[in-house]
Amino acid sequence: MDAPNSNLKPVWLKELQRRSWEPEILLSGIVLYGMFQVPGALDRFLFFFSNEIYNDINAMDTLVALLKVGVYWLIVGLILHLICRGLWIGMVGLSYSFPKGIKPGKLKFQPQYLAKVEAVPPLESIILKLEHLCSIIYSISFLLFMSLMGTYLFATVLIVLPMVIVALSVSVGFMVPSESLTNTMNMYAQSVLLFGCLGVVDFLTMGYFRRFELFAKIYWPFYRLFCYLSLARYYRPTYFTLVTNLNRWGLFSFLLLFAFVSILSISSIQQGTPEEYFSRIEIWSDHHGTSAFEGYYQDRPSKIPSTQAQIPSDIIRGDVLRVFIPASISLQDSLKKFTKYDSIRAIEDESFETEEFYLDKIREFYNLTIADSTFKTKMYFQNVAATNQKGYLTYLNIGHLEAGLYDLKVEGPRGMYPEPFAMVPFYKSD
Repeated sequence: MDAPNSNLKPVWLKELQRRSWEPEILLSGIVLYGMFQVPGALDRFLFFFSNEIYNDINAMDTLVALLKVGVYWLIVGLILHLICRGLWIGMVGLSYSFPKGIKPGKLKFQPQYLAKVEAVPPLESIILKLEHLCSIIYSISFLLFMSLMGTYLFATVLIVLPMVIVALSVSVGFMVPSESLTNTMNMYAQSVLLFGCLGVVDFLTMGYFRRFELFAKIYWPFYRLFCYLSLARYYRPTYFTLVTNLNRWGLFSFLLLFAFVSILSISSIQQGTPEEYFSRIEIWSDHHGTSAFEGYYQDRPSKIPSTQAQIPSDIIRGDVLRVFIPASISLQDSLKKFTKYDSIRAIEDESFETEEFYLDKIREFYNLTIADSTFKTKMYFQNVAATNQKGYLTYLNIGHLEAGLYDLKVEGPRGMYPEPFAMVPFYKSD
């Protein structure tokens, strides 16, 4: 029986390829709309994670920064795709309305100018080139996104998880912390990073080292592991299709630029917003006591609310100041120690009296000071729906203060925290 001819394609596949622009445009629009929502959602997730789950967020911060960069690449690619598709649709409509295209004879230009017009490709040629370009941009956009996600998954599985396991083993007594253990983990992490860099170089050079017989044999098991952990199976078809059909030096230059811009972008996102990274203003600081951080004020539309203290506004009218102190996972251990949380929970059930006791202890834990006045007023638990923050609410009587500018100082126990948590400036109005 004859083997099936691999060059023959089903009729439905040919028809789908011919009309691929329809799902491309539809998916580009839908995905693009969703992608614009992702960076804000990632910021909210990181804020929640650092405030209520785990306060050491280096690994999670890197993941969020990498996801953001991947999303931004996808957004740029989809925008370019839609622009090119718009031009393509315009050219298709133009070729339908004017099938003969440009008629240079009607221009009556001088020869040198007429030659430029005659050199313009026919509309059909432009349409085919735009079609080709659109499909490439669409595929490359998802290739870049998946390659970034695969890179982080590789690092997480081989570096982050082993270190977390070792840290947990040390904390429960299975391992004894020592200099040799630290050196071993550092050598392991450096070896994995070196192997990861080798995989990145292999990706950027389009498998250059795999052409050599000896190196290919040594690299083979590592390559299999790298491909498995980096999600290569999902972007390999796109990758090798582009590698074997496009100019290699052009593709190499693009991938090198992609790697450079991605690393720079991840670094800038971790340091702050892109505006802060590129800003050249030097005489500025967000240090406590010198900054009126917008997150302190609940009437300001701040993207990141304060995790230390919040008041209704920077201008307070009346004799009562409402203060909300967000609960933070970074202070959880200190609060438990101060309130003797574990010992009390072990002998008492959850009850109204127990919660009252904890609120009294929390009130003692925090020192609220304005000018020379220290306040120790009753506190309440509160969940602020606008920012999804749990915390402690209290009210301060500031009727004795004259109109003017003041700082609300929020401090912890002096023996535990020598520096204040927050210095919230406000103006008391008549």
